Amino acid sequence: MKASLFKIVALLTSGLCALALAQPASAQNIAWSAAASAPKIPTGKTNGFYIWHVGTEVYMTTTGNSKTGHDFRGLITVTGAKGKITGLVGKKLEKQDSFSQLSTTQVQFLFVTHNATDSLHFKLTAGTQLAFLATYDLSQFTNLINYGKKPTPANQNPAIFDLTK
Repeated sequence: MKASLFKIVALLTSGLCALALAQPASAQNIAWSAAASAPKIPTGKTNGFYIWHVGTEVYMTTTGNSKTGHDFRGLITVTGAKGKITGLVGKKLEKQDSFSQLSTTQVQFLFVTHNATDSLHFKLTAGTQLAFLATYDLSQFTNLINYGKKPTPANQNPAIFDLTK
């Protein structure tokens, strides 16, 4: 059942991400350089997604403030010539957490995060945009996606990074 539900969510989020990447010119892409360096994550004190990179290594961590856990789901997509995600690794994951690489350009994840963190990291090669489409307890929030060393709210969902800046 869990695998089937995960596939349905993947199909839905794939469609949403494709629509989001075709967003109007008025939407603001975030300069990838603004997401450089690891943040100090307030583990167990807040709910949120944290995204950053060190060179070509990309990191995404969720943190929750509940003993029963919160549902964090998402789809990460790289677009543009020769864009590729490799070396996908999960960290601090429990048995109910899962992730999979749908293709060389897409990763999906489903974490139930308690008073701790769950994380993914991977190597990013080339591409022009990197999009993070995220849901928290099955709702899309824009204020829960943070990026960079001094965590900055993306204020958009998906958060789309311009890899050329």
